[in-house]
Amino acid sequence: MKTLTGLSRFTADPARKGLTYGLVTNPSAITVDGRASWRAFEDAGLALGALFGPEHGVLGMAQDAVEVADSTYRGIPAYSLYGERTKPLPRQLKGLDAVVFDIQDVGCRYYTFIYTLAAVMEACAEGRVPLVVLDRPNPVGGLIVE
Repeated sequence: MKTLTGLSRFTADPARKGLTYGLVTNPSAITVDGRASWRAFEDAGLALGALFGPEHGVLGMAQDAVEVADSTYRGIPAYSLYGERTKPLPRQLKGLDAVVFDIQDVGCRYYTFIYTLAAVMEACAEGRVPLVVLDRPNPVGGLIVE
């Protein structure tokens, strides 16, 4: 049986086209064939207006507990959500039709990604920007969903 992640289902949905998305991601967010989430968006013709990176950054290159600077990746602004700022600023959400959160968590509660999600939820609520959280299987196994 093939497992379809939220990323696979989201990017295959033709109703998603014509909108501009912010994507909270890192290298753990890949398709079943190993493509990065931002690449899956591009391949599906979905417009990315901003990338947001949790601890370790969008590219996952930063050491843990080290602040990550904002940058640009493939012409797309890439904003850090780890360090001095932990949630998107209103100006960073401007022009986005929705923010998509796609990160494979490590299956334990003490890691920082769940707190990044909470901060993104708060910013999206404040800015009235829809947030879509893409589902992924728990890497530590089991079929229990909390």
